[in-house]
Amino acid sequence: MQRHLLPPLLGKKAAPILDFGSGRGPVTDFLLGQGFTQVTGFERNEVLLGELSPEARSTTVFGADFSKFLRESGKRWEAVVLRDVLYYFDDAGALAFLKELRGFLAPNAVLLVEVFNGVCLTAPYVKFKDREIRLCFTEHSLVSLLTEAGFKIEVITGIKPVLRGPRSFAFYFASRFWQWALRGIYWAERGVDSQNPRIWERKIFAIARN
Repeated sequence: MQRHLLPPLLGKKAAPILDFGSGRGPVTDFLLGQGFTQVTGFERNEVLLGELSPEARSTTVFGADFSKFLRESGKRWEAVVLRDVLYYFDDAGALAFLKELRGFLAPNAVLLVEVFNGVCLTAPYVKFKDREIRLCFTEHSLVSLLTEAGFKIEVITGIKPVLRGPRSFAFYFASRFWQWALRGIYWAERGVDSQNPRIWERKIFAIARN
């Protein structure tokens, strides 16, 4: 997730923000460093506790029962970050989770979602490298899921690499070349189809509203 884009999307610094599936806390740490004062991480894997910064550890809740956490938080979240989270649910579970989450959001709350892009030729590797991964999304299936859960899509796009040096520029140009080749493969195999992908980056980023 391109974290520098988050502050303008998340609103006022005192907004209650949930970093769901916060992992090792990179998003939580970033937002705390930007001056957001009500950031809460939720993570089920307690093995990661020792890898958190002191700041992230003080604001992260560990547990397996997200329903209980949402009920007991006593908050109406104004922003929720789901970074590399949704594909750990099966299809029915992801839909149920998002519907339940909506019940704990403030009006017009923003939902920020990042997932791997299933159109990539290496998507099967991503799905099978971790035996807990259940889903692989394209932009079409992600839009369908969020819409069915009751969210309004504002933006859906690919996450472009950040260019910081010669290696990143080389990767960028190589990836652009490969994306054009992949478009050709899809065109040759599927022809012109409204369900063909438009996003070719390896990750998809969606902004949705409650």
